[in-house]
Amino acid sequence: LYEINPLVVDIAQSRFTYLSQTAAHVNVVLGDARLNLEKETPQGFDILIVDAFSGDAIPVHLLTEEAVSLYIKHMKADGILAIHVSNFYLDLAPIVRSAANKLDYHAVLIRTKGNRKSRTTTSDWVLVSADPQFFGKPDLKEGLTEIKVRPGLQAWRDDYSSLLQVVRWRGLE
Repeated sequence: LYEINPLVVDIAQSRFTYLSQTAAHVNVVLGDARLNLEKETPQGFDILIVDAFSGDAIPVHLLTEEAVSLYIKHMKADGILAIHVSNFYLDLAPIVRSAANKLDYHAVLIRTKGNRKSRTTTSDWVLVSADPQFFGKPDLKEGLTEIKVRPGLQAWRDDYSSLLQVVRWRGLE
């Protein structure tokens, strides 16, 4: 687990039991995930989950073509990159798709439905894979949606990003 906020780590360890009770070997790396991944040798992850975009301050450097390339470097050849893109104000899925396409990877959107009874909310994820066959699996196929990219949308790079490209203009769409 990579976590930038030490308070989140403290709360996870003191008020929740998942980290202490899991049978998995868990290593918590404190600091910016991208900066730490850049220092590490390839990890060979089966799945790499990036979940940092639901607030109103977007860490753009985690969605650039260079960042997605770094994530892919740390995955197994048949690994899956899952990026949580739920955001009320910004449509981030096309940015991830653009970066994936530049790297000859495939990206699709999967939306999980919220449920008031179970106190869950709707959640949007972009799944990225080198293998387009992965998205044809029966367990996934029904919930997947193609990501539409607006004409002229540019993949974000470390030296270029534009939030105006992805603003959800509520009431103007």
